[in-house]
Amino acid sequence: WNCSEFALAIRDPVSVAVGVFGIIGVLIIQTLSNIPEFMRDIRRRQPLLYILILFIVMIIWLKFVGGILVLLCGIALPLLLVFIHSSCRKRSLRNKLAVNTELVGLKQTPMGFLIDVSIDDL
Repeated sequence: WNCSEFALAIRDPVSVAVGVFGIIGVLIIQTLSNIPEFMRDIRRRQPLLYILILFIVMIIWLKFVGGILVLLCGIALPLLLVFIHSSCRKRSLRNKLAVNTELVGLKQTPMGFLIDVSIDDL
């Protein structure tokens, strides 16, 4: 599978849904573990239950790892690349002036020329 495709949710929706539920499960466990009284009570009153819960959660999480990777590589990585690209674009005054002069028609960039030529050929 290719990490740069947005169509992954259409092609493999089960893996994407499993990834979403896996991430939500990790967040729920993280929230519960931040409640010291809750975790302390479980560890003191039922130590075997605590170990069993941890074991079951780790097995389920290992089952979700594939779906989480599909979600991250198929949806989150392309979005991250789009945000990185947009933040690295030059938005200086010189660039804005060049765009406006091209719109008015005073100066034409090579890419604008190629686009005009390709539109005229159609």
